[in-house]
Amino acid sequence: MTRRWDTPWIHSERWPRVAEAVIGVLAKCGVTEVTTLHGWTESAFGDSPAFGALQWAEVRCPVSELLPLLRNRQALGFTLGRDDWWWSGLVPEAGQPFELLFCHEGDLHLTTEDEALAERLSAALAALGTRLNPRKLAP
Repeated sequence: MTRRWDTPWIHSERWPRVAEAVIGVLAKCGVTEVTTLHGWTESAFGDSPAFGALQWAEVRCPVSELLPLLRNRQALGFTLGRDDWWWSGLVPEAGQPFELLFCHEGDLHLTTEDEALAERLSAALAALGTRLNPRKLAP
């Protein structure tokens, strides 16, 4: 059954470490590539001339290149916690898809059937002082 986990609101100063932790967990789980997608924006990113071409456009990215991609998008005005950015992929060791949403409302969402991924991410975020709370999705 697909499940969802959410964090509480994350302070802007903590977001870079959260992104690094997520990337580390994905790499440890054997994820080599994700598909990224930008959605709603609450920051200067929406004023960037590049935003129109990036919003709702899927971009495949190796996990090893996610931090450089993040820095590139930040140079365009993208702000973690103020803009939506989805990462989706497959955890090879579990054969399960996942979706992460770095949400414009300041929290992080994980949707997956892979309990091990959720446990690893929960532990990594707890080390940063952030909780990953389970939520049950309606059938």
